[in-house]
Amino acid sequence: MNFGFEGNIIKIEEGELPSVENIYISSQNEELEMSIEILKELIDFKEGNIVQVLISKDKINEDFKLVMKGRVYSILNDEKQKSALISFGGLRCKIVDKKKKINLAAKSDIYIGIKTIKK
Repeated sequence: MNFGFEGNIIKIEEGELPSVENIYISSQNEELEMSIEILKELIDFKEGNIVQVLISKDKINEDFKLVMKGRVYSILNDEKQKSALISFGGLRCKIVDKKKKINLAAKSDIYIGIKTIKK
């Protein structure tokens, strides 16, 4: 299972811990939203950047600026959207799919790759 999207970094803010930032990405078609906690020293993303995001059950070997391995710990499904909650060694990620196409299962391991395609 692989899926990806191009999105805009709409906001970067301080996380709950001093060394962590929260990055908010919205897909260009606005069907997917992602928030992810990342250690400050690992990123050079800026608000307004256009990024490519790849989510895979297999190891990502492509040229991504950031690749993280995590575990899906919850899937939330309601009449309007489907959300996946993921932990990357304690750093949290939430992916919200308004079209309910996301196909992730709780307790599965996944990889996320993010790279800037336009600054």
